[in-house]
Amino acid sequence: MMWNDAQRDTWIYNYGNMFQEYLSTIVATLAKENSEYREIQENIEQTYQEYSNVFEVFDSETPANITERECAALIRIIEWKKQLIKMEIESIYFKGCRDNMEYLKTIGAL
Repeated sequence: MMWNDAQRDTWIYNYGNMFQEYLSTIVATLAKENSEYREIQENIEQTYQEYSNVFEVFDSETPANITERECAALIRIIEWKKQLIKMEIESIYFKGCRDNMEYLKTIGAL
């Protein structure tokens, strides 16, 4: 079977049973191509740098003692992370839709 460029960019062609790698490539592409996504990532990194104790909340198995300002920063980070996850899920969903269309074309169903 001859594969065109769009078909070569599908899950079936590239990954078969390597689903986690497939998801990782979609998220990596999102980070490269979506300025809003990158901006949120940068906001998170800047906040971690400004409030280093906040990072310890996520990176430690011991209780973290944080100030009220650090708690507010933690809340912002959690909200930003929720936004990133929403964007990732949406990107994965639509990539799956595109892959499905290419697959259906490949098998002659469309």
